[in-house]
Amino acid sequence: MEEKDYFSMTVPELKVICRALGLRVKGRKSELIQRIQDKNRGNIVKDSEFTMLRTNVLNIQKSGSELPMFKANLQNIQKDKSELTMFETNLQNIQKDRPELAMIKETLLNIQKDESELAMLEANLQNIQKNGQELTMLKTNLENIQKEDPKLTMLKTNVLNIQKDKPEILNKLDLTLKNNFETLKMDQAKKDESKIIYKNFKRKPDSEETKFSTNTIDINKEKEYSSHVNSNVSRKLKKVSIKFVKKESAPITDQPKPVIHQITNAVPDSSISALSIGKSPSLALRSKINIYSRLFARLAFYLPSSERYAFFCNLALVSKLWNFSVKFAWHQLILLEFPGKRTETWISSVDPTIHNLRLWYIHRQKEKQRVLKVFKQGWIERLFRIYGQTFSCNYPTSQRELWFFGICYNLLSDPDQKGQWEVSVRFWMSRFVLRMMSGESWKSWPFFFDEVYRDMIVIAKRIGNSDIWRIESSNNKVWYISGQSGEAIGWDSSPCSSNMINIENITWKDLRLDWKTYISKIINSNLPTDLFNNVFYHGDTSLYPRGIHKNIKDPLRFSLAKRFVLSHVIEYSISGLYESRPFSFSLNPNLLLDLEQKYSVESVCLSGEIAVYNQILCPGLSYIQTTEIGLFVLDEIGLEVGDDICGVRDIWALILGCNTWGSALDNDTVEKMLVSLFKP
Repeated sequence: MEEKDYFSMTVPELKVICRALGLRVKGRKSELIQRIQDKNRGNIVKDSEFTMLRTNVLNIQKSGSELPMFKANLQNIQKDKSELTMFETNLQNIQKDRPELAMIKETLLNIQKDESELAMLEANLQNIQKNGQELTMLKTNLENIQKEDPKLTMLKTNVLNIQKDKPEILNKLDLTLKNNFETLKMDQAKKDESKIIYKNFKRKPDSEETKFSTNTIDINKEKEYSSHVNSNVSRKLKKVSIKFVKKESAPITDQPKPVIHQITNAVPDSSISALSIGKSPSLALRSKINIYSRLFARLAFYLPSSERYAFFCNLALVSKLWNFSVKFAWHQLILLEFPGKRTETWISSVDPTIHNLRLWYIHRQKEKQRVLKVFKQGWIERLFRIYGQTFSCNYPTSQRELWFFGICYNLLSDPDQKGQWEVSVRFWMSRFVLRMMSGESWKSWPFFFDEVYRDMIVIAKRIGNSDIWRIESSNNKVWYISGQSGEAIGWDSSPCSSNMINIENITWKDLRLDWKTYISKIINSNLPTDLFNNVFYHGDTSLYPRGIHKNIKDPLRFSLAKRFVLSHVIEYSISGLYESRPFSFSLNPNLLLDLEQKYSVESVCLSGEIAVYNQILCPGLSYIQTTEIGLFVLDEIGLEVGDDICGVRDIWALILGCNTWGSALDNDTVEKMLVSLFKP
């Protein structure tokens, strides 16, 4: 009861409370209240003590269940202690006959105190037992321990002195330890240490391995060969037979192939046929099937693209009605996931009401997953992923399968024509390289990523049958680019645009005169045209037709060589205001791209192959040997990022995840390097 309640009560009421609590009832009102309050305080203290006592009892009950385990551990400790006592007794007996081992015992006891060293010795001994190279690895481990514990240096010195001065002691020690081997069982860590000491003593001083008069020298063994060239060897001529051992070359590790390794041998759309749906369902089930098929397609579309096929296969096993619904749902899912001219052209030759379009979905999904897998392994996706994770950047996109947001996700499946995603990626790579070359690499990362998001590519369209593409961004900017190198082509040379560096061309009529003439010829042409045919090489055209050696015939190498040539034609002959062949007096100027003789390609090494200093090129990096110098180039656009003299540039080594000579580093190192690149 609170204090204010006691003072509001009458004296008889307070006396009743005192009698109930066993207190004296005589006295004034204030005395009665004081007695009641003292009693209440005493009860509170007793309650707290009782609660604490109860808690202690519960803890004791819990710990009582652990007593058997503690008892078992104590017994094990006693057993180990008895074994240790036996081992110590044996060592004392040995010490009586061998006083030199007293120092060894003292050092051994010091080693036992260091648990970290015991764990290292145990791990090393297990590796020794597996590989059979006990002596070599023990020597290495002892040297490593000596660096950490100076006491072991004295141990090794004493052992060597014993080996040199008293070999008979070692022989007797060997026999003694062998006879008492069964009685020296102990804890695994102590047993391992005794083995290490035992094996160091076991070496015979007169073994043949220590003699220098060996007649056969194996030059593949560095230790044996070095023993013949020290300062103590006699200068007399000796007849020596040299044994040559052929070493097998190290196997090349599997590395992810670049995109250019994946674009060949593609299955044409015309080779995909439609399956018959079989016996048509009854008219009574048609309405349900139409509803279910649309529902199934919508549900599958909300799943990740790699799980949609399995989802339909599971639905088809539920019932006959669902099986028919899934057959019709393939058509609905294709319209949702793969819209575009390719799908429209193929479906126009079949009847979705009597044909199953499952094979077409498999064909398009395989293409999409292959491109998605290869792109995730590339450096540009890794760059965007590390940047997004480092700064927690969440750019709103329609999908989350990729961190890269510079291209609309619908272009990943090449909806209208093959090459849309590939060319769009080359465009962004080309712009990224230009920023690297202009010195904006470290100070404008946020600006560049914001620009990529604002200029997201939504349309990529080939002009006629040429390799000139028209791409359009989400904010209605338009570029005409070379499909081989991703480089934006020239713009108008009018005064109003002469000072603009990255002008966006709204129509091909705004281009300079030679480009307008070239595009006007190919825009309605049915024959395939290649921009590479307009290259004018200033050199031996019989040996280097258009700047590429005639012996380069492999399609992949020749394709990369073409990109390299188109990326290294005379400056401003593709981008900028410069016209390679102005011919102002001519009404129809020709488009010729001048290539200097120093950029003629002699050989090509693709990523995954051996290049400079026997280094395997990392994914995304290739090597091209010209007549004057070897260059490291990006295999998607052919622009150089290093040479064979200085190696790959530092900034590109960070981005590509390689060393100076192009060899790939491990993933953890690459991610740490990129994080350090982004952070100031």
